[in-house]
Amino acid sequence: MRLFFIGLLAIGVLNISHAQEFKIESSKAYKKANPNEVYEVVFATPYGFSTYSYLKNVFLDNTKAINITKYDQQLNAFETKTFNLPKLDLRAADLDKVIELETKLIFISNSMSKKKGVREIYAQVYDSETGAISEHQIIASYAIDSYSKSGQLEVNASEDKTKIVVFANLPYVKKTNEKIKTWVFDNQLQPLWSAAHDLIVDSERAHDQDVNVSNDGVVYVTKRHDYNSKKATSTIITITDNSVSETVISEPTFYVRNTSLVNIGTENLIAGYYFEGNVPKVDYNSLEGNATTGVFLYSPNSKKLLGKHPFNPAEGNVKDLTSIAPLHANVIGDDIYLIGEKQTYTSKFKSDKSTDLDYIYTHGPTVITNLDTKGTLKNMRLLYNDTTFKNENSEKSSIATVVLNGGLKLFYNKNDFTISSYFNTDKVTYNMLATKYESGSSASSYLVPQSLKMVDDYNLIYFVATNGETYWLNKMSW
Repeated sequence: MRLFFIGLLAIGVLNISHAQEFKIESSKAYKKANPNEVYEVVFATPYGFSTYSYLKNVFLDNTKAINITKYDQQLNAFETKTFNLPKLDLRAADLDKVIELETKLIFISNSMSKKKGVREIYAQVYDSETGAISEHQIIASYAIDSYSKSGQLEVNASEDKTKIVVFANLPYVKKTNEKIKTWVFDNQLQPLWSAAHDLIVDSERAHDQDVNVSNDGVVYVTKRHDYNSKKATSTIITITDNSVSETVISEPTFYVRNTSLVNIGTENLIAGYYFEGNVPKVDYNSLEGNATTGVFLYSPNSKKLLGKHPFNPAEGNVKDLTSIAPLHANVIGDDIYLIGEKQTYTSKFKSDKSTDLDYIYTHGPTVITNLDTKGTLKNMRLLYNDTTFKNENSEKSSIATVVLNGGLKLFYNKNDFTISSYFNTDKVTYNMLATKYESGSSASSYLVPQSLKMVDDYNLIYFVATNGETYWLNKMSW
């Protein structure tokens, strides 16, 4: 693996004829307080940016801290704020969603109390201009029977960040229909509407579903009900302030896998992946993944399947395209670019004599699909970027996407930090881009894809790179 030693700042310049010249500047090395600490970049501007960090997959019920740090354009940290998520009794809340607005971050979390028989959903707001963090407020709540009978909670935001949905499947009750509650807020956390409904489907202990809210405040739930049986159904549930409708879209050989919401002007479409077969089997703890056949586009307004297309990229083997999860849906003109990747998970004991577990995550390959807004397939590509990581190293998995030159650039780790181009004028793949690594180490740093953030209207990107418990802040320009 190529190594780069260039003084205090690691500056990597890549010159390729007829392509962009990428320059990467890296900060000094920082040490994580905990191996499970993860970072995301927010408030990206030409003059600097911020990060927030938290502990992922660490169960500290008494305290869960969020750290927010500001950096100048030279990548120097100059201010850090720390606050804790709320508590209910002695149980610290779990972080559900962080919503970035122009100058504010909204942290939504939830906690439960068996003693009080309630689940509460909280919001805390950080103001980047003043550095103030608001007191937590309870924005929703519902009754629970116990920790094991507490229902299921989903939180999401609209594409334009103007609407926030809190969606609850209420606790399981045998031989009853499923009960749901929905709360929709604006981005000032003012309630827009809330509603409670009984669905047609039977109550379940666990729910396999995707919950989205549109820019105009309509909630769409794609529910995969009773999978692993011949009674399986795929249903689109549409919820407004005064109505709920359930449309079964599955057929004897068509079952929905994972989906996302795509906003096309004033119309909302559901894009995702499907399985063609008699029984849509689901295994949640396997690296093999769940069989997936192709991609589809559906219109909830017309209740019509606009198109379904089996995986058929010109290159690669489609047998590896299982358990595909949508990552990005980019709309450019009349083109929809849907990017999904295989995501599987398993766990195993660290040794024959250990009771500790290793958690193993596989991401990739990635399928990049170009549909038009009518559901016609225009192109399909396959990227073999499959990687497997254990435990906290899973932060290096997956990809980030930037719209550039009328097409897409995908940022990911494949042995090295790599950029691939699709559907634009720049067809070049950039390998082994230079980022800072710890002096004396035999390995370079790796991109943290979830951290990557582009500055609007500037040729400038910020991201985090890691090597073990060491991390750097990076600025890429061209």
